[in-house]
Amino acid sequence: MTDELGVEPIAATAGLDVAHRWLGNTVWPLLGQDELARLHRSPLGRTEEEWRAALIPALTDLYRRAYPYAEAYETASSAASGFAVKHGYSEAEAKAYGESYAAMNTDANQRVHAEANARAVASLAAKAFTAGDVDAYAQTRPGAMVRACIAVAGPEARDRLATGLRDALSP
Repeated sequence: MTDELGVEPIAATAGLDVAHRWLGNTVWPLLGQDELARLHRSPLGRTEEEWRAALIPALTDLYRRAYPYAEAYETASSAASGFAVKHGYSEAEAKAYGESYAAMNTDANQRVHAEANARAVASLAAKAFTAGDVDAYAQTRPGAMVRACIAVAGPEARDRLATGLRDALSP
């Protein structure tokens, strides 16, 4: 029997079957990452490199989209504009300076945040998935990923994630 993506579910690595079902049936489909969802639905025999190669781009996208860009931009712009005014810039010049600074600063922070978190989590998850190690998976801080998913998909995603977890717990 195949799922809605045409993948036949296979028993997951012992110990992480619930995590694989939840990630494969709920989390990654919610985020539009169907290829990664397929990997979770057929996790046996995957290498660390294969997991890492699939996880890094998906996690980078998740963390980039979850970054509180508008809030960070406003904070940086306001601080830089205030700095410029204190140093003799006109209001218009200070505003332009603040916006320029905020764009460069926030873009860089968002990129670094996404890449660093994705690489760290992907490395830990790849090891956990390959070994079927529940304790290693806990090191990926799944709760942080849930918060990122909600930031990206909206508050209504909370119910979908919870329902998906409940379904994964009772196959």
